[in-house]
Amino acid sequence: LSTGWHVARSTYSKTISDIGFNPGISDLIRNQAYINAFYLNQDKIAIKLLDSLIAYPGLNLREKGIAKIELADILLFNNEIWDAVLLYAQVEKDFPNDTLGHTAKFKNAKLSFYIGEFEWSKAQLDILRAATTKFIANDAMQLYFTIEDNIDEEDSLNLALQYFAKADLLLFKNRDEDALKTLDSVFTLGLYNSLFDEVLYKKAQIFVRRSQYSVADSLLKQMT
Repeated sequence: LSTGWHVARSTYSKTISDIGFNPGISDLIRNQAYINAFYLNQDKIAIKLLDSLIAYPGLNLREKGIAKIELADILLFNNEIWDAVLLYAQVEKDFPNDTLGHTAKFKNAKLSFYIGEFEWSKAQLDILRAATTKFIANDAMQLYFTIEDNIDEEDSLNLALQYFAKADLLLFKNRDEDALKTLDSVFTLGLYNSLFDEVLYKKAQIFVRRSQYSVADSLLKQMT
């Protein structure tokens, strides 16, 4: 698998080199940055690529916004949380009534969920539930109710939800094994609550992604 991503990165690099670094191939530059960061453990190279693209003269505001979102994703991947928050917020401010701004707001709300700021995340998601883009509205609604239904008033730390959010962040980072172990922690620590079905479903999604369909099916059958 790693070899395949190296080949893809080399192909993008050659194409960009042949054409020349310019805003007209911003999609190729962003794709190369994504591969470097998420699959080849070369986040510094990815960040440099996107910084150069964002600073390039003549790049229109929309392309700059898209690049900022992808840079924020990489910064989040690299645990540079507050830099990611700032970039998402910039795009939201530049595109307040646009799909791009809604996307940035959703990603910021999800970042808040990842780090355990559940009430703040829920407040932002509540606004997004009315987003004009159906895809964003549906995602926002799903995460909103995950938080709403599983905040434990008797547990101020909301440990089960924190484990679930941490596992979701690990999945974002393509760390499936760590995500599975973290999800299992909800069961092994005896944190019984309505999250159990959510945990089973999330684990099933991981095994589907791995093409281990029988394991996924077994997990889904355990849901109440």
